Amino acid sequence: MNAPLWLPTEKLAEEHAAIGFYLSGHPLDDYQPALRRKGVSTLAEISAAAQDGAMVTSIAGTVSSRQEKKSAKGTRYAFVALSDPTGLYEVTVFSDTLDKHRQDLEPGANVVLQVQVEPSGDQVKLLARGVQPMESAIADAGADRLAVTIADFHPVPEIAAALSRILAEFKAPPRARGPISLRFRDGDALVDVEIAKDAPLTTPARQLLRAIPGVLEIVDE
Repeated sequence: MNAPLWLPTEKLAEEHAAIGFYLSGHPLDDYQPALRRKGVSTLAEISAAAQDGAMVTSIAGTVSSRQEKKSAKGTRYAFVALSDPTGLYEVTVFSDTLDKHRQDLEPGANVVLQVQVEPSGDQVKLLARGVQPMESAIADAGADRLAVTIADFHPVPEIAAALSRILAEFKAPPRARGPISLRFRDGDALVDVEIAKDAPLTTPARQLLRAIPGVLEIVDE
C-alpha cells in the first residue's frame, strides 16, 4: 500500500521547523500564478519599482515572526517578519491594523498585505495598511484550466488517484473550477488529453498534483 503523498507545504513546514529556513522551495510557490493574476507584487519587483519613489501596492508573504511593542502613548504596534520566493522582509503594523488582523499574522500564515512603500537606500521600508488571508485574497483569481505536464506515463496511476481525491474532497466556487488536462510529447507534437471537465483549480489541488513523482510542472492557462 502506497504511503500518502507528502504535500510540498508539509515538507516546507518541516524544513523550516528543523533548520529555520525553506530549502526545497517556498510556501508561496504554488500561489504565484493566482497572485500574478491579482496584480500582487513580489519583494524584488517592489524593491526595483521603489527606486522611483514612494508607492502603495500589495505584496504576499509567509509570516516568520511577529514582535509586538508598545508606543509611548500606550498603543501596540508590531514588526512582522515575512518572506516571499524572492526574499525576506519586515513590515511595520500599527495598532489599528494590528487589532483587526492579529489573528492573520501568526507565524506560518500566508497573507497578502497592502503596504505603503518608502525607499531607504538600497532597501525599502514597508508599512501595512491592510491584511488578507491568502485564500481570501485569491478566491476570485482562478485559472481557466490546469495542464499537468509529464515526461512519460509512469505517474499516470498516481495522477488518477490524486484526481479522484481532488474531485471527492476539495471544494471550490464555480469561478475556481474548470478542466484539467494531461500534457505530454508524442514525437514532436505536444498533446493535451482532458482528464477532468469540472475540477477545483485551487492551490491545494495544484500542490497535490505537483507532489507526484514524475510530474514536471503544473501550468495555469
